[in-house]
Amino acid sequence: MSRGVSIVLGLLLLGGTAAAAPLPTLLGRAAQRDGVHVQVAFGWAGGPTSGGLLHSMELGGSFGERGWTVAYDHVFVLSDGFTKPRDGSDMFGGHLLMLKVPLFRSELVAKVAAGVGENVDLQHGFTPYFGFGWLYGLDFDIPLTRTSGITLGAVAFHAVTVDVGHQWAMGTLLGYTWY
Repeated sequence: MSRGVSIVLGLLLLGGTAAAAPLPTLLGRAAQRDGVHVQVAFGWAGGPTSGGLLHSMELGGSFGERGWTVAYDHVFVLSDGFTKPRDGSDMFGGHLLMLKVPLFRSELVAKVAAGVGENVDLQHGFTPYFGFGWLYGLDFDIPLTRTSGITLGAVAFHAVTVDVGHQWAMGTLLGYTWY
C-alpha cells in the first residue's frame, strides 16, 4: 500500500473515532445538528477584483453524533453599486457542494465547498460566465434554541471563470442558522 493511501486511511479512521464522541460547548448550550440545515447570512467581502455585499445561502442536512452537515451553498459577492474596484467584477460567486464539521467545541464549525464558480456581467443585463469555484471558512454558532441560532462567519471564496480567470474574496458574515 502506498504511503499516501495509508495516510488517507489513517485520517479517515481517526476522524471516524473522533466523530463518535460528542463535543463540549463553549457557551453551555449544545446545538442539536440532526435534520434539515438552512443558513441565511449577509456580510462584507473584498478582494483584488471585488468588494461589496457578501451573501451565502446554505440548504442541506445534518447527521451523526457530531453533527456533520452536507449542503448546497449559493454564495456571491455583489460589487456593482458598492465598492467595486476599477475594472473589477460586477458580481461573482458560485453554486457549491459543502461539508461542515464541528471542531473542538460544538459552536465552532469548519466548512469547505467546491462546485461551479460564476462571474456575472451586470452592465449588459445579466450575463453569467461559468467555471470552477471553491470556498473555505469557519462559523461560530451562538445557539438561541437547541435547533437554531445566530452565526458569525469568516470565509474565503475563489472562482476561476473563462472571462476573468481567477478571482478571490475574503469576508465576514452574520446570519441565522437552523442546524
